[in-house]
Amino acid sequence: MILEAISLGPLAAGILDQAGEAAGRADQPTGCVVARFDHSAYVEFHRDLLCIVDPSLYDGAINIMCRRLPRRGDRIRLDRRAARCWRPRPLPAPARIRARLDELRRRVADASPLADPFGLLGRGDGLTPEGDDVVCGMMLALRAVDISFEADRLLAAARERTHAISLAHLRAAASGLAAAPVHEALAALVDADNHEPERAFAGLARVGHTSGASVLSGMKAALAAWAHDPDGFTAESWTGIENTC
Repeated sequence: MILEAISLGPLAAGILDQAGEAAGRADQPTGCVVARFDHSAYVEFHRDLLCIVDPSLYDGAINIMCRRLPRRGDRIRLDRRAARCWRPRPLPAPARIRARLDELRRRVADASPLADPFGLLGRGDGLTPEGDDVVCGMMLALRAVDISFEADRLLAAARERTHAISLAHLRAAASGLAAAPVHEALAALVDADNHEPERAFAGLARVGHTSGASVLSGMKAALAAWAHDPDGFTAESWTGIENTC
């Protein structure tokens, strides 16, 4: 089955490059569909999972948008020659975020306490467990304010505690990337010049059944902890993850 890609996320593009080289067809990598849902399907390309979405959904780090979806078990060949490459808009620089801390603190005033990420992995309901979604939000927020952390250690623990689909999203978040509505919500949190953050937060309702709300919870928790003491906050503050600056 040949599918034509409309758009590709940045991590998807890199994984497809590797899959195409391995198959000897750089322009048309092949993969196998391992899961199928109403508007998306997860496909294994060269040992990595990517998400094929139909046009009713959104762009994202590991997303490939196509006009139709394959069935579970299908072997597909992806034609990406006409696909556009999606990237999220850049966030404000960390120095600019620091300069408007009072506004950030106001926006995250309802945040939950920053939790141990290792204790959250694999916990909760949903296609991607709620705890994993919270951790994704935490990692994205810490990347936004330039806090380095030992992502490899966290992802190694995730491999033992969650499933492959959720792990694919955790890997993306560890690199600072996620679905388009998530980036829009994060930008709304940290950009003090965005005067309608609630509009961006509402867009998270499109992300899974509860994933959007859980990711937002994680982003707020991490940003609130950092904003409380930006000079003193380090990766060690995030429950023992070592700083790797």
